[in-house]
Amino acid sequence: MSEAQTFCGPTVPGISFCISSGRVVVFLKSLETLGFPEYIKFYVNPTKRAVAIQTCGIDDDGAKRVPYGQNKEGASIKIMYLTKLVYEISKWDKKKTYRVCGDYYPANQVICFDLNKPCEIVDGKVATSESV
Repeated sequence: MSEAQTFCGPTVPGISFCISSGRVVVFLKSLETLGFPEYIKFYVNPTKRAVAIQTCGIDDDGAKRVPYGQNKEGASIKIMYLTKLVYEISKWDKKKTYRVCGDYYPANQVICFDLNKPCEIVDGKVATSESV
């Protein structure tokens, strides 16, 4: 793991992207931090290579229902267009899954994720130099 990478443990908001399945997993700590919302929406800033999630209502543009209970790590949301965009702007290897830690901004109920600092995931765990 490089110095730029940070492990997203159970006390840090995190999100992962897998292009082969087109899924985004929003980790439990992220959902807890946002107050276990029923709906969230995603924002992408290609220039800064960043993604954000924010609580929202059912009628908000881009609202995605959070499917609780399907994944023990968090909510797994099939959202291929977002996953493709993230891999494209980040220039990530399409054969790999990535996890990114986030920073919470309570005034806006938003968590921002810096795509420049991903951790590679191998067999469901953060990759180490031995597992890559």
